[in-house]
Amino acid sequence: MSAAGPTRSVERLRSEIETVDRSIVLLLGARERAQHRLLAVKASAGIAGIDPEQERRVIARARAWARESGSDEQLAAEVIRLALESGKQAYFETRSDPPPSVPGRETVARERRGLRGAVPRVNSG
Repeated sequence: MSAAGPTRSVERLRSEIETVDRSIVLLLGARERAQHRLLAVKASAGIAGIDPEQERRVIARARAWARESGSDEQLAAEVIRLALESGKQAYFETRSDPPPSVPGRETVARERRGLRGAVPRVNSG
């Protein structure tokens, strides 16, 4: 067997991973924009923007979906937790009024800056 066969397979799989990665990034952006719209509606209605119980339900739902799909529950929960916190931080940074106290805001800022270190690196692409 020539080296060209495995090389083409590797390139094809890397391309597949790149497509999935791009989809993840685009979906994270769509999620953040939807979260910002939700926070804006809640603010205009005088509803508290931060709802820890709802956030727990969202993370639990992500865990359940991961379990159903055979994916890593912890990874799913952590991605959603980071998306929740990042979306809140980005939203409140753009507002002119002082943001409410958001537990862990400093941690989220560090995680956003150093996200590459938040998940173990695996040579998969």
